[in-house]
Amino acid sequence: MAESQYEQGDEPTSSTKVTVSSSQATRASTDLAKPISSITDTAESTIIQGVVTKMSPMKLSKTKRKYYFGTVSDESSSKRFVLFNTAIFDKMKTFHESSETIELQNCSVQRSSPGP
Repeated sequence: MAESQYEQGDEPTSSTKVTVSSSQATRASTDLAKPISSITDTAESTIIQGVVTKMSPMKLSKTKRKYYFGTVSDESSSKRFVLFNTAIFDKMKTFHESSETIELQNCSVQRSSPGP
């Protein structure tokens, strides 16, 4: 995966980040979702709930894989996310612009790689 392929200045906002693969982004509706502030360790197949507060344009990794990243936040915390599912880029952009609380499904929470 291209998680460590960030451009200089694109530092993670915390020591963990959310990688979303084969994801769905939907309006928040599940009690199973974890608030961003409760994420402190790595996890697989997690549902995360928050507001997309930052979002990058589409990028191309060194391995030629398209991705985008941003920050998802709740009232007390934020995490950087990296998405490789280009099919939901426009939907994520809409959620970012609306500041609506959403759920990201099938998330993998990983430790961030140190920057270059």
